[in-house]
Amino acid sequence: MAAVPQNANEKKMVEFLDLWVKSDVDLLMPYFHPDCVYTDMPYEPRRGEKEIRDFIAYCFTTLDLDIETLRIASRGNFVYTERIEHVTFHDGRKVDVPLAGVMELTDDGLLINWREYFDAREVEGNPAPESFRNSQGD
Repeated sequence: MAAVPQNANEKKMVEFLDLWVKSDVDLLMPYFHPDCVYTDMPYEPRRGEKEIRDFIAYCFTTLDLDIETLRIASRGNFVYTERIEHVTFHDGRKVDVPLAGVMELTDDGLLINWREYFDAREVEGNPAPESFRNSQGD
């Protein structure tokens, strides 16, 4: 069952997550504030538009991603999601990664802080291509 957004912030974040399947960094970047911090919690944060853009663009060279948003909730400018990310590496390997995300938005609806919580072993144990594992700590 897909999450049903209850307000504008939730709707915007579901829209954002649904765009990842298109593998187009230019469609995603307008959702980020220029000073956003994006952290996959087992790894170092990516700070600012350039680091985030470079990371997403790199990911799209190694994998395709289909995000299934199971649950969504919010309080103020914080949106919380429970998701499954269906990852297909370009070498054909597939993995489904369960995760939770916390997205903090500015008053004008841009991502200013985004944290993803998942078990890195879900991806690393798959095993993912070495280049993907190395990019996580850049």
